Amino acid sequence: MNVTFSIPGKPRGQGRPRAASIAGQTRVYKSRNDRLYESRVQEAFYAAVRDMAFEPFRGPLILTVMAFTEPPTSSMRKSSREYFARRKLPSLGAIDTRLMVLAGDPAHRTQRPDLSNVVKAVEDGLNGLAFVDDKQIVATIAMKMYGPESCVRVSIRELTPAEEKSDDHA
Repeated sequence: MNVTFSIPGKPRGQGRPRAASIAGQTRVYKSRNDRLYESRVQEAFYAAVRDMAFEPFRGPLILTVMAFTEPPTSSMRKSSREYFARRKLPSLGAIDTRLMVLAGDPAHRTQRPDLSNVVKAVEDGLNGLAFVDDKQIVATIAMKMYGPESCVRVSIRELTPAEEKSDDHA
């Protein structure tokens, strides 16, 4: 089974936990912005599975996360802005071929947020909702690039028993 959805808006990375001391006890908590972003992830997931009788995945999973941000218009030439305006967001099924993009592609984005933190924010938002526990994720495919709109596209795919048993190292 496969669930694919898009989280509208700028990608956000998972922040560091906060700590406060109350009456001599240390309490660790997530920031308000982290909790709000997790809610956005959950809302996007609910919208994707609204018409399904969905039960959380219980087997091993492959998580694909593609973070897109609009290019900065102030620093780009008109030809570059037109390039991104015409560019369609790649489908999640085409992610394997997109990973082979040349390093000089202007679509690669090297600014914040860190890609690993974006993936962690998505995992935390889906934990207990899309899957029982994020320890079920056995492979992650992630990309961060410029695109025509800011969003995070997510695909969760459960490995089939045949895929689990296949031994590519034989």
